[in-house]
Amino acid sequence: MGRVLGLDYGERRVGLALSDSRRTVVTPLRTIDRKREDLWRVLEEILDTYPIQEVVIGLPLSMHGEETRRSREVRAFARAFQDRFPGISVTLWDERLTSFEAEALLRDRGLAPSRHKEKVDQLAATLLLQSYLDQDRFPED
Repeated sequence: MGRVLGLDYGERRVGLALSDSRRTVVTPLRTIDRKREDLWRVLEEILDTYPIQEVVIGLPLSMHGEETRRSREVRAFARAFQDRFPGISVTLWDERLTSFEAEALLRDRGLAPSRHKEKVDQLAATLLLQSYLDQDRFPED
């Protein structure tokens, strides 16, 4: 089956999560600070390290499911990713509320989301990737 990489693509940071090869378990991988690191170089290193067959990128739609400026930026990034890594399948996945859920998880652990932004981004990527993988195991009727 091969691993799947989840990306929570933000204006400043990109949260990453990675599935196991059976696509059942997702773990947070890391956060890329786009102002300090070259996003493409880091992604190349990750793709060289792990046998990734698919990338799922969170699509930030409005609460009504409509396109926004950010969703158009993410679509452009997804096209650039596909052009740069043509052998890897790219899927856009609705990420509404993943950051909110990630912040709630941190609060439940006694951590302030404002002080752990990197963890929020990783958890958001984990949640979106897990929801994508769960669609096949738990289809809606």
